[in-house]
Amino acid sequence: TYTIVVSNAGPSPAIDTLVTDTVPAGATALAWTCTPSPGAACDATSGSGSMSTTVDLPAAATATLSVTVEIDPAATGTLDNTIPL
Repeated sequence: TYTIVVSNAGPSPAIDTLVTDTVPAGATALAWTCTPSPGAACDATSGSGSMSTTVDLPAAATATLSVTVEIDPAATGTLDNTIPL
């Protein structure tokens, strides 16, 4: 399970901000959840497959996203999951 925390340092709110995560080769996305901090919102709080949701984050707010993946048993090496900014 990957945990991704999206935050807004402010001073303005971040409205309808798209957050996506396509898991790397060697992994299959099974499900994801989005838990906003008080005052923040996720347009969807859960889904299956690769994560894609929008968040509304007032200044100083966060959204915590968890992505559950299955690793291919034949995979070797390092699995790196990076979300572009």
